[in-house]
Amino acid sequence: MKFQIKNEKYMLALLGLLVWACSSNNIDIENMRCEYQISPIGIDSPAPRFTWNYTTNNEDATEFSQDSYQLYIATREQDLRNSSDNSWQSDTIYSDTPHATYQGSEKLKSRTRYYWQVIAWDKTKEHKIISPISSFETAQLNQSDWTGVWITDNHDKDYTPAPMLRKSFIAQDDIQQARLYVSAAAYYKMTLNGKSITSSHLNPGFTHYDKKKSV
Repeated sequence: MKFQIKNEKYMLALLGLLVWACSSNNIDIENMRCEYQISPIGIDSPAPRFTWNYTTNNEDATEFSQDSYQLYIATREQDLRNSSDNSWQSDTIYSDTPHATYQGSEKLKSRTRYYWQVIAWDKTKEHKIISPISSFETAQLNQSDWTGVWITDNHDKDYTPAPMLRKSFIAQDDIQQARLYVSAAAYYKMTLNGKSITSSHLNPGFTHYDKKKSV
């Protein structure tokens, strides 16, 4: 009988531990953003910023308070959290703010898709949360990348009709992916084979043309 009581106490303790583990680990990282966008393309910052949120659907989940984190970035998903020429990881950053910045010694490459992930710990270091994998794609980061030339109809800004500029071309090979970098000294609407290439309007947005051109 004594053995049975001890055994029951042991099982209850084990069950409680399992319940705690399940509830405490039921906290996820979501809403992962690079430069405040989800999986963006055209990131032109040499030191992009990353943010994330914590969430849970379990009301009994143990509260998680971030104490530190590590940021991982790689050009291939399989290289994340592995030491390779294609990956970078930050030091352990002690901060309770879910915000990170790329601070690698190597410059990010232009027109490249990067994958990123974050691992966060609480003060005890016993509770670790591993985020999903997200991505971002860089734009043309170097001045030398910009080889296009301005196209004009030779009229000044007071000329009322809006010009339509057209270019025809034939793709020589099968295209798997393509990016178009375009700007204008006003608004533009870009189409490909008669279809708009973006759902946004009034591009490139408000711009101080005396300071910079938006793409």
